Amino acid sequence: DLRARAPLSDATVFVTDASAPVYWQGAISDHYDGTTWSITPSPTERWTTSDGSPAQAAPATAAGQRSAREVSRTDTVEVATAQPLKTVFAPGQAVSYLGPGALESDAAGNVTLASGSVAARTYQVQSVQPAATPAELEAATGADPADRRWLQLPADLPSQVSTLAADVAAGEATRVSTVEAVENYLRSHETYDLAAPEPAPGADAVADFLFGSHRGFCEQFASAAVVMLRTLGIPARLVTGYANGDTTAEPDKTVFRESDA
Repeated sequence: DLRARAPLSDATVFVTDASAPVYWQGAISDHYDGTTWSITPSPTERWTTSDGSPAQAAPATAAGQRSAREVSRTDTVEVATAQPLKTVFAPGQAVSYLGPGALESDAAGNVTLASGSVAARTYQVQSVQPAATPAELEAATGADPADRRWLQLPADLPSQVSTLAADVAAGEATRVSTVEAVENYLRSHETYDLAAPEPAPGADAVADFLFGSHRGFCEQFASAAVVMLRTLGIPARLVTGYANGDTTAEPDKTVFRESDA
């Protein structure tokens, strides 16, 4: 909910190795209604195990959607919260898991503990990220994802949002340069502010951010980017998770706190 302003404490959520990447992926949302992001319900697929081992691998259908060029890494996650984590956090798309409980994934790419599973206090997760170079991205061709959820927009989205996106993208020759133009616009025209004002009742949260307050935190910037790109016909998604972390609190560890969400 982009109108919510819940305070985030310095309580530790999870701990991993000091060499961990900066960004850790959590839930992936696809549907925006003008104020709130949500995950469209879809059938889930159970992850497979091998010979009774607790190790689990992503379903073949999910593996088939991945890029041919990827970098892979394996991380150990120590959960520090009293409240179990249902989402499997990883610095990329999770593809295998070693720990208690059974996993499932949905059409959006969310990886979660299956209903009734025991939550892990420690787990090992293998994840992958695309490894394309900037030049390869510039030259990339091919069909868009067939799932139209990544282009969904509210029917009453203020037209000024799409007009702004078209103005920002004018003259850009490639998809990559268009995405970069949107990112650069948001960086140079909007202000990061954890105390940003809430949108007025009934106001579209993205439009309020872009044309009203010009102040927001991660969710406002990310939401504006996704919505602007979708108005241009570029499939985009909203991903939540954790960023940066603290590498000074524990030797050879990165500590992610609530305030890193």
